[in-house]
This record gives sequence, C-alpha cells and structure tokens, in this order.
Amino acid sequence: MLKLTSTLTAVSLGLVLMASSAAPHELLLKPPKGQIRPGPLDVVVSNGDIDKSISTTEWAGLATVTVARAGALEEISPSNWRIDGTAAVLSIDASTPATYLLGVSTKPKNFEMSKAEFLDYLKEEHIEVAEPHLSADKVVERYSKHAISYLQVGDRLTADYRRGLDYPMQIRLMQNPARIRSGDTVRLRVLFHGKPLAGQLMLGGFEGFGHDPKGEPLNKLSLRTDRNGVAQFKVSAKGRWYVYLVHMSPLSDGTADFESFYATTLFDVGS
Repeated sequence: MLKLTSTLTAVSLGLVLMASSAAPHELLLKPPKGQIRPGPLDVVVSNGDIDKSISTTEWAGLATVTVARAGALEEISPSNWRIDGTAAVLSIDASTPATYLLGVSTKPKNFEMSKAEFLDYLKEEHIEVAEPHLSADKVVERYSKHAISYLQVGDRLTADYRRGLDYPMQIRLMQNPARIRSGDTVRLRVLFHGKPLAGQLMLGGFEGFGHDPKGEPLNKLSLRTDRNGVAQFKVSAKGRWYVYLVHMSPLSDGTADFESFYATTLFDVGS
C-alpha cells in the first residue's frame, strides 16, 4: 500500500442539512440496489456523480481492491475488472450470504490546471484548504480516490463491514448497513492514514434527492467530523445513500503544489 503524507488542520465542528450542487468526479462503487441474492455479481465503478460516470477507471491506476465477506477476502485479478463505456465493472463472487464490504483505492496521479481553474475548482468542490499562495499561473494537484460500498447478500448479517482497510482515506459506517432503516441515525467515522480526522467537511445525500438548474445532483447533507472523526445524520428516506469528501493540503516537496484525497461511502437503506 502506498504511504502518502499530508497535513490537516482541525476547524470548528458541526452538522447541518443543506441543498447545494454536488461536486463532480466522485469515485463510487454501485452494486445492484437492495438485498441481493447469492451468486455472481457485477458492481459498477462510477467516476462522476451518483447519477452517472463520466470517465473510466483503468486497472493500471488501482492501488488496492477489497472484497470482504464472511471473514474472508476474495482475491481480485485483472480478469475481475473490465471497462464498459464510461464506467468500469468489478465482477465478484457473491455466492456467500453475508454483509459485504467493497473497496477501491487508486494510485496518486498528478493533474495540472491554470490558477483560475484551480480557484474555481476549490469553490465547486467545496474544498477547504489554507489560503493558497499561488505565485505561478499553473497549479499541479496530486490526487487519489478511495471508495467504499456496503451491500447485503442473502439474510446472514456479518461483521465484515468493520474490517480494517489500509487506505489513506476512508469514510466508514459504524453500524451494520443492513440494519439501517428510514428514521435511524447513521454514524460515520473518517480515518486519515488510520487515524480519526477531525473537522473534515463531508457532503452527500440520497439518489434522486433533486437536481440544480444545470442538471447536477443536489446534496442533502453537509456534515463535519468531531474530534473523534465522527459525524452523524438522520436517514429521512429509504434508498441509496452516499457521503463524500475531498481533503487537500499544500505540498512543499516539489512534486506537486497540493495533495488531495477523495473518499466516498455508499449503502442502501431499506423501508
């Protein structure tokens, strides 16, 4: 697993609900909805937003793929990964009834943009970073993406959702997703290099909540982690829920100007 470094600053804590434009280019693992019957399973790997994927994720760009169920890990090879249009597809063996934990962590990649594009990007993505001192007209960002999804196969509930992951950034559910119902309170913990991340802004909501005039999904949730890296919200509807974040810090090692870590988590809520 790649060992990445960054600097974080704790800011004021809180939680509010809001409606704002969703940030683009989240990496989301999207299995079939609801409780799933045991058998072969295709999981869509979307690089875009909750509605659609706008670009593919190639096997060569992956650092780690995790499929955990019934206390075991499935071995994943390139044959489990294929490109389908603008999305990728992860094919797994879901023949064992269990609560599944799926994860994909990408390798870091550099992206160059103009100073104006970078400032617009910070605003659109709701990224909180120390006021950038930009002396050049170009900005280089090093980024990686870390997606988690939970699903229930059959009726057997297991503790696999708790499995530790050696991902640089994670958004983890603190209860079994198969037990979550509309009206329940969901608790999430954000881990950065395995340690709780305080003061981190997260956005999200549920699929179909609404769209802005440009047709982009609206966020229902705006959450901020407490000193233990924990945030919570009340589930207001059944369906597919997701939460995402972008954590960015300046770099001084000459390899890039900033380093960012994208993270998402996705789970389905029953009635």
